[in-house]
Amino acid sequence: MAAITCGELLSMKSDDAGSILLWVHGYFGGLADDTKMDMQAFKVLATAVGEYCAKNKNVDAPFRG
Repeated sequence: MAAITCGELLSMKSDDAGSILLWVHGYFGGLADDTKMDMQAFKVLATAVGEYCAKNKNVDAPFRG
């Protein structure tokens, strides 16, 4: 996945940003050999990414493990 900035993520339609966050969550879950979907953990992750990106619009979105 190519790097996107926080500002780009925040400017996307919510469905598109949600799809990216869901993909990233699944990707890192796969790397950890964890195939379960934990909706509560996903909500916490999405909120944390949103808060981080709101304060850091010019940096790459925090998708690296």
